Amino acid sequence: MVRGARVADEAVRAYMEALQDPNSAVDWDHVDDLAGQITEATDPVRRVLLRSQWRQASDPATYIPDLEADFVAFAGQWAEANQVIGDDFFYEGVPLPVLRQAGLNISDEAAGWVDEDEMRAAEEVVDTTDRSESTRVVPVSTPTPSATPTAGSEDPDSPTGRAVAAMTEQPFTVAELAEQADVSRTVVRQLIERMEADGELIKGEPDEETGDSTWRRA
Repeated sequence: MVRGARVADEAVRAYMEALQDPNSAVDWDHVDDLAGQITEATDPVRRVLLRSQWRQASDPATYIPDLEADFVAFAGQWAEANQVIGDDFFYEGVPLPVLRQAGLNISDEAAGWVDEDEMRAAEEVVDTTDRSESTRVVPVSTPTPSATPTAGSEDPDSPTGRAVAAMTEQPFTVAELAEQADVSRTVVRQLIERMEADGELIKGEPDEETGDSTWRRA
């Protein structure tokens, strides 16, 4: 599977798993790291700041907006590649407004299960895609060799490509790279995980101000 498809699969899976189990969205390693820093810190102000970070990092609600944004960005692409329609997502708990943002609609039968508030919210979503047939199945298209990225390449206009381009020789945190590249933290975390496994990134010392983990180019 090419990286572009893998990112789409991860984005869809992470959001839907978070809908089923919100705690799966939490970066528990980071939470444990912050807890250890609270124990070791001697400055009371430092501990207050660390406790605030720990509280936010422990709350699934902190992560859901990024996961939802990634789902919206990649669900249409993933649906086309897997011959999935909006109904399939809806019956697994994906809210209709989120599906509409992703350019996916549902059938009249599925819409019968939508309450008034959710339907009203969905109607307020501006559908900027050309998808107007809620039950249309899009055939899987086979990309030409020139359109298929290699394992080490990234579309410079994609979220992952922007994150790679934003990396410098200086250490960075997830939050810093996400802000510089204008992408979600979930995209950055997934990219760091792959690049670290490939030996392209090295984990450094925690940031002195925030205590967040840092990475740098290998």
